[in-house]
Amino acid sequence: MGQWLELVSSRATMDGPIKMSGSLYLNRLNGTVSGWVANTWTGPAGTPHLPPRMYWVANESGKLYDMRIRVDTLSVMEMGGEATGVEPDRAAFIRATLAMWEQEYLEQQAGA
Repeated sequence: MGQWLELVSSRATMDGPIKMSGSLYLNRLNGTVSGWVANTWTGPAGTPHLPPRMYWVANESGKLYDMRIRVDTLSVMEMGGEATGVEPDRAAFIRATLAMWEQEYLEQQAGA
């Protein structure tokens, strides 16, 4: 991730068979929400079956981008191109959950 991003919150949840973790990143330069790294999956018996996938969800556009972790001496996360073929159930769950988590984060910051 870019040096201008700051991790400020991480959450996890599940809704029926779908599990998700997400990490919120702010832009260090202006303090605005940049986006989320979201991981989603279901267990082997989950319906619909969703293999583990990681995405960058851009705050401005709401678009999902493929992400991967490269584990070596630097251990970095890399963002790829816009994700295509994302299962509709997965995309809807990601967007709804992140919208709720972001609202809760912003409300918490406003009350601090």
